[in-house]
Amino acid sequence: MKRLVGLIALFIGVAPAPLSAFPDGAPWGSADPEGAQSCASCHYAEDAVLNSDAILAGGGLPSEIERGKTYSLSLSLVHTDYATIGFLIAASHGTFLSANDDKIDVLDNMARSTKPKGAGNETIYWPLDWVAPLDLNAGEIVTFNIAINASNDDASPFGDVIHYRKIQVTAK
Repeated sequence: MKRLVGLIALFIGVAPAPLSAFPDGAPWGSADPEGAQSCASCHYAEDAVLNSDAILAGGGLPSEIERGKTYSLSLSLVHTDYATIGFLIAASHGTFLSANDDKIDVLDNMARSTKPKGAGNETIYWPLDWVAPLDLNAGEIVTFNIAINASNDDASPFGDVIHYRKIQVTAK
């Protein structure tokens, strides 16, 4: 019996640690579905939704942008089956600013946040500002990669659905 207990203890000691989530948000740089460390590389049990119509990039981004101008964006996900929702957005150029104190982390050209679902099937919105750089040339394209995770909040890769959307705008 002692030998069995010892073997169990040894197994537990060398077994892989349980999966852990990123409660503060996705790792920086994981919004591109084609990237080496995309959101779907950790949340792989469900098929990722590419070019998701569920992501609302609420206005604010015209098809052509002006150098140095600040654009107010609103990200959200229309999805009712989640416990926590998080987003990561990355722009190929420019800088994000948090539009309010909505617990949005900003790192230059990237922004992220997570929020628990409230009562009912409310849609969660994240307001943020993006500033177009002054050194854009006319015709240059700025790419926004957006990833939103509709999570069941069980700290595993199972039951979460990653939604991706790529938006491209051209500098005037």
